[in-house]
Formats: sequence, C-alpha cells, structure tokens
Amino acid sequence: MEKRYSNLFEPFKIGKLEIKNRFVMAPMGPGGLSTPDGAFNEKGIEYYVERAKGGTGLIITGICYVENEIEKKLCLQCHVLP
Repeated sequence: MEKRYSNLFEPFKIGKLEIKNRFVMAPMGPGGLSTPDGAFNEKGIEYYVERAKGGTGLIITGICYVENEIEKKLCLQCHVLP
C-alpha cells in the first residue's frame, strides 16, 4: 500500500463517536432486503453484517419504507410489497 493512502486506515471522530477507519459505505436501497413494513429481513441483516465484518468503518443503511403512491409503485417493482 502506498503511504499516501495510509490515512484511509486511521480512525476519525464524528462528535464523540470514533470510527475505526475512513471507509464509509453510502446509503443504498437494494431491493429484497426488507419486509413489507420496511424492516430489514434476514437477507438484509446478513448483507450489512458481512460488510461490517469486512472492515467498513461506517455503514449508512438506506432502506426505509415511505408510504405514498410513488414509493408503492417502486416497492412493487422490487417485490418488496405483496
């Protein structure tokens, strides 16, 4: 590893919370990882647990259920709702 990237492996703080490195996983909405009411299902839990085990310093989850006509159509396309 080049020295110029070594700071990626150093901890940093957000307020009082110390994050172990500077690898941050941005929020995403991968389909199939939540229940019809918007909670994570087992597949979703496993997905994020594996990323944490892999060393990601900060994981920002991205699935949430918003009830409106647009979201309902998108969720149906992803097979999230029955």
